[in-house]
Amino acid sequence: MTYSAECTASAGNAPYAWSIVSGTLPTGLSLTSTANPATISGTPTVPGSYSYSVQFADSSTPTPQTAQQAYSGTIAAIGTLIPSPASLTFADQALGTTSEAQLVTARNTSLSPITITNIASTGDFGETDTCQSGPTSPGATCQINVTFTPTLAGTRTGEIIITEDVPGSPQLVTLAGTGLLGPLILSPLNWAFPGQGIGTTGTPLTVTATNTNLTPITITNIASSIGDFTETNNCESGPIAPSGYCTINVTFTPAVAGNRTGEIIVTDDALGSPQTVALSGVGLGPLSLSPLSLAFAGQAVGNTSPPLSVIATNTSSTPITIASVASTVDFAQTNDCESTTVAPGTYCTINVTFTPSVPVNRTGQITVTDDAQGSPQTVPLTGAGLGSLSLSPTSLTFTPQAIGTTSPTQAVMATNTSAKTVNVTSIVANHDFAATNTCGSAIPAGVTCTIFVTFTPTLAGNRTGDVIATDSAPASPQNAALSGVGLGPLGLVPTTLTFPAQAIGTTSPPQAVMATNTSTAVITIASITPNVAFAETNTCGSTIAPAATCTIFVTFTPTLPSKQTGAINVNDDAPGSPQTVTLTGTGNGPVAKLSPKSLKFATQLVGTVSAKQTVTLTNTGNATLNIVDIFSSGAFTQTNTCGSSLSPIASCGIFVVFAPAAKGSLAGTVSVNDNASGSPQLINLHGSATVAEFAPPSLSFGDQKVGTASTPQTVTFTNTGSTTLQKVAINITGANAADFAQTNTCGSKVSALAACSINVTFTPTAQGARSAAVSISDSGGGSPQTVTLAGTGT
Repeated sequence: MTYSAECTASAGNAPYAWSIVSGTLPTGLSLTSTANPATISGTPTVPGSYSYSVQFADSSTPTPQTAQQAYSGTIAAIGTLIPSPASLTFADQALGTTSEAQLVTARNTSLSPITITNIASTGDFGETDTCQSGPTSPGATCQINVTFTPTLAGTRTGEIIITEDVPGSPQLVTLAGTGLLGPLILSPLNWAFPGQGIGTTGTPLTVTATNTNLTPITITNIASSIGDFTETNNCESGPIAPSGYCTINVTFTPAVAGNRTGEIIVTDDALGSPQTVALSGVGLGPLSLSPLSLAFAGQAVGNTSPPLSVIATNTSSTPITIASVASTVDFAQTNDCESTTVAPGTYCTINVTFTPSVPVNRTGQITVTDDAQGSPQTVPLTGAGLGSLSLSPTSLTFTPQAIGTTSPTQAVMATNTSAKTVNVTSIVANHDFAATNTCGSAIPAGVTCTIFVTFTPTLAGNRTGDVIATDSAPASPQNAALSGVGLGPLGLVPTTLTFPAQAIGTTSPPQAVMATNTSTAVITIASITPNVAFAETNTCGSTIAPAATCTIFVTFTPTLPSKQTGAINVNDDAPGSPQTVTLTGTGNGPVAKLSPKSLKFATQLVGTVSAKQTVTLTNTGNATLNIVDIFSSGAFTQTNTCGSSLSPIASCGIFVVFAPAAKGSLAGTVSVNDNASGSPQLINLHGSATVAEFAPPSLSFGDQKVGTASTPQTVTFTNTGSTTLQKVAINITGANAADFAQTNTCGSKVSALAACSINVTFTPTAQGARSAAVSISDSGGGSPQTVTLAGTGT
């Protein structure tokens, strides 16, 4: 790749002289010696890091004036994988503990895919990565996460070694960190016991506790978290001297079949106490299956894998009869277990194969049905079906592209994963995408070819398509999804905005959308409109000149504790209007929900207290609801179980009673003050109070022969108030009012603190349940009052 850069000096007297006074230029570059500005140019041929200093001298006499400038740079090798950064330094880390991961990004700087065959770490460093799952496309990156777990105190060094299929391999990333003396180090930090029969005890496994401190450490307690694991130790007999150690012997006695987990918990007087050791084991039931799962390698669709075996062992003291062994979906099995008896201590074998019917991940299971405890036993199965022609990646996303212009090329790799040649009928891209390829008419077994894809949008907005490979392989045609954004006369970038979690009722910092006029004419903006919980301001004005850009600033003010979606719509006179930017954000905070939001109490005698009614307060938000206080007003009082806070989705009860001191229709509220939007939340309360007391509140006449009158039953009507009740009227109402009759001594008035009698009889006119009510109207509040009546005609 050709390189050119200028060095310019100001002032001084011509002619000028330029020279390299320290270091060296990259091989293939040269410096012009007399012109101003000077030019460093050429085609670098040797990769590496270079540092050099350039000196400028003029023609002043008797002593020329000079000036120097230092430069440095890196010449990347063509077709290499470049890790960045090239070195990592970790913070100090206690011995035996693992740091947070640091990230190395590996970029393919070549024009063809690179396959990373291995990534390894050395020393006290570990790594996980996304680089070894397949070829890395040109310009693409993968990630390597590196951790530091020091085994010794002091400076620790190592490397990440990246091996790939291009010249210059391997690439190295240097690593450094410092191990600190820790307090009490347990080793190992986890123990996995082998399968063990239920109720039996396996061989002990040992944990060593080492004092890496400079002072003695006293262990006060060592305990196991569940009964399946027990321990003995020599650690609790006295302090452990610096650099000294003690041992903990752990045994596993499973109580039930299946995976069992627990911990050894060591409590001591050192920093970081308590320390734990993770424990795991598998309880083997009367019939033990091993392994507990099978994972098959990727298999071409329609082809059958080599068999994998499951061993079924009788760990009990009595024979076990296996009734059936069954498999599901794309898995098959043969066995010597079915309809046989497995003697104590012996086993039988189940051989499982995988024949995928479709090119996707497949799951299933082996089910063993028998007469032992825990039947049926199962073994989960997994495998991946591979099409004979595999496309990678399976999707491409292009950067926004002006309408009518063509993007840079992106690549899809087509690999024949089968054992025979795949004949290619066609490889095409549809819609706004085009494809060329190196595949020809046939792809031999194991060979990879390249499909080059470009994007030429014909319209503004999101554009989608596919690469479609039609061939002789199973599952043909194979597809790779394509997407890109066409920038019309008015191009918006980006076309989507995602806001981080935002507290409900608060406004986020703004995010920017750039609106560019890519046409040769002025664009008139009619409106820029957001919706839902989003708002905008902008610098666009009413027109945007050709090639000009303005900015739309978008903010998010959530009203709900959930994901919210919306859009910015730009209405203008350009083709493709309106242009849209998709918006998403998540509201974060508590939401106080009351259910019900109001309570109505039955008519209540003045001076008495009603039965309580309940309102449930629920925090339907995604953050803690902090409750300041809850109080009631009017003739109502409340108690509650809410405390000072409610976690998300948690609920509490608010219990309200009605205790009227005067007659009439009364109202009040319960107020909940909290940190949720809309605080205070209100519960509206209503009730009617009366001074008219009726005892009993209901009458039941039992069975009564049709057409005959019952013995009268009496209701006592008492005026508990301090004034005379006026306008007293007593009637029988209800569905079967004709079956009941009343007489009374009340008249039209009842004096203060006086009582009268209402005598009711039941004369059923038909068989079956009969009901009605005595309805009493008066001036005592809560009128009319009712006394329910019931009886059965026989």
